[in-house]
Amino acid sequence: MRKRMVGFTLILSFTSAALLFLYAGAGARWAYPLLMTSGTTLYHFTMRLLVGLGLNGWWHNRLDGHQRWFQEKRWEPKLYQTLRVKAWKRAMPTFEPAVFDLSKRTLEEVIGAMCQAEVVHEVIILLSFLPLLTPFAVEDFFIFFITSLLAAAVDAVFVVMQRYNRPRLLELCRRREERARRNAREAT
Repeated sequence: MRKRMVGFTLILSFTSAALLFLYAGAGARWAYPLLMTSGTTLYHFTMRLLVGLGLNGWWHNRLDGHQRWFQEKRWEPKLYQTLRVKAWKRAMPTFEPAVFDLSKRTLEEVIGAMCQAEVVHEVIILLSFLPLLTPFAVEDFFIFFITSLLAAAVDAVFVVMQRYNRPRLLELCRRREERARRNAREAT
């Protein structure tokens, strides 16, 4: 997934540059809507990559799943059931599958990666609306609003998926710790 996102971002960069040249340099008015579409899409892809890289450089997948922000709220299980998360969560792509692989990582490392992934997607949701503050959005506000709303909705799905999965791993972690304590008591 990482290679695809980076590759697509590079293609969008070249496409946006070519369209900018056609519109601003050659006066091709027909290129304007294509430039806005390509440029906005480029923003969303670039922003996602930079937010992920920045937060990973800061936290290195070491957030604590026991912090209050990451705790499941009382109303969440009902929401997950209504959204039928269990049915579709496995079909979702993962940017870096290795950080969620329990055969390569400890349970605590995977929980930390899940917390970081949640925060990354939450920050991206907020930044998805930044294009509404650009001068271009004044003229084409509805297009920018719909684009921002759809981009935020995509990331909200990933937040839901992380919040759905994490309590199950935290419970597994709690059971392992309890078993280790019980075994230690029995050994003495």
